[in-house]
Amino acid sequence: MEVPQLENVDIAVIGAGAAGLYCTYRLLTGLDVDGNPKNVSVAVYEARQRIGGRINSVKLHRNSDAVELGAMRYLPNQKIINSLVENVIAKATDAAATDFEFDSFYHEDGHCLRRPLSFEATESTTQCTSSKNGSRWVGKSIDGILETVVSDVLMADGFSLQELRNDPSKSHQKWNEMTQTLTYRFTGPYENWLLNNMSLDQVLRDQLDKETYEFVRRYDAYDSTYYSSACYGFEVCVEDFTHNTKYRTVKGGLGIAMRYLEDEITRVGGKVCRGHKLHAFVKNRTGASGYKLILDIAPRNTRREVFAQNVILCIPPRGIELLDPSSHLFAKDSSRNGFLRNALDSVRRIPGIKLYLLFKEPWWKNSLGRKARTVTDLPIRQSFYLPSEEKFGLSTVLASYVDMDTCSWWQNWQAKADDGNGNKRSRAYQSSAVRCQEQGYEPANSFVVEELIAQLQQVHSEGVDVSRPVMAVYVDWSWKPGAKGWEVAPFTRRPFLDENIFIAGEAYSDRHGWIEGAFCSAELVIREWFSMRAPEWLDEEEEPYYLGW
Repeated sequence: MEVPQLENVDIAVIGAGAAGLYCTYRLLTGLDVDGNPKNVSVAVYEARQRIGGRINSVKLHRNSDAVELGAMRYLPNQKIINSLVENVIAKATDAAATDFEFDSFYHEDGHCLRRPLSFEATESTTQCTSSKNGSRWVGKSIDGILETVVSDVLMADGFSLQELRNDPSKSHQKWNEMTQTLTYRFTGPYENWLLNNMSLDQVLRDQLDKETYEFVRRYDAYDSTYYSSACYGFEVCVEDFTHNTKYRTVKGGLGIAMRYLEDEITRVGGKVCRGHKLHAFVKNRTGASGYKLILDIAPRNTRREVFAQNVILCIPPRGIELLDPSSHLFAKDSSRNGFLRNALDSVRRIPGIKLYLLFKEPWWKNSLGRKARTVTDLPIRQSFYLPSEEKFGLSTVLASYVDMDTCSWWQNWQAKADDGNGNKRSRAYQSSAVRCQEQGYEPANSFVVEELIAQLQQVHSEGVDVSRPVMAVYVDWSWKPGAKGWEVAPFTRRPFLDENIFIAGEAYSDRHGWIEGAFCSAELVIREWFSMRAPEWLDEEEEPYYLGW
């Protein structure tokens, strides 16, 4: 390995995902609380050769439109991403915010229906005489059932769902405030439990009869029963993921926002160093304050040392776990190691998988229209149909978008090497291997593709033939994390007050799964510990924007 290269920076940011790029951009372009520039040197180091982290807008094929292998949308009340795109990026580039709209269809008994499915009565349901009377839910959609459950639980503890919804700009803050005290007030095994200590599955099992519970479990596209915190699940179910929720995105892909941040960082003198993986960092032993960062540089097999006064780790818990055990604070003999690792371990991993298929023609347009979404109880769960914007371009189907319970199904298919009869199959589907290898993506194997086609054919009527795809891509976000809550988020931002080591990212926010979570976590770090004021483009003159715990 070559002799280390030396560099000194005031602030080293590790990870060029949304949080890392945003931290760096704000520190270099923003003003402190006194209205002055920070005038600090900042560099962001990224292990991979691309930026963006879980934001990854790519053209899978030269004739296809850009697709989102990671995050793909945001909510209208998420103020940082909306303001950054509309008040900054759109004015400096040709990028534009746009509605993320799809006509939704719901698959049942071989038919695709435009309306959400509703629970239908059976003889056992109508004869039920228990407190969980199933007839109460007849005719309600999944949204209606979940909303009624949430409303009942809130009302029993003196809260009102309608009041929470009266001001969408403050609803998230109100949910957070309520989370710490909300109590389950129904007679039974969970009476007087804090909702934050209950899973949403426990609430639904206690509130619903068996048939209604199975209906929700079967047809809910996002598997609401998976949320380990009922409080978090409540907000997600009735605010974030309903049939009527409106979403926004960036025309051309959210990656445009990441590239804009990178361009602005370099324009004002900052550095974005790709292919720089943090191996370890140690306390500076030369008598000067700060830390020595040891970075492995790919693909040259060289090592680089960087000295920094401050370190902001904008990487998920898994990235921190993979640091060399000699790293400061994370060393096995460190008295603080256990405390910090326990906090990071509480950040729960939530699996997520996307499977993309590219087609020569939008074979679904006659039955679904151009842009559509289908929801089914099959393992594909929900699919998004994206016709090409170009006359002769390839059309795309996000054939399976699953966040939780069926991820293991697809992981097992992707790992298969034969058909069970000893017959080997090509691991990659058709020409996907070469194209994916060139661009750094994992091709879906032929088993996965055959299963996707079979399930898509089940979703669509007999008069619709699912054509053979040109290319298939498998994306596994199984290390995607989700934060525990208010007990962890403030601590992780600066674990120890006598150390200038900070942690930011969507994983440590109360908006996990959203780009806004990454931005809010980063904004909290730079305001709390680097004395930055809110950016003018965020427009906080009338009222501060709630950033979370």
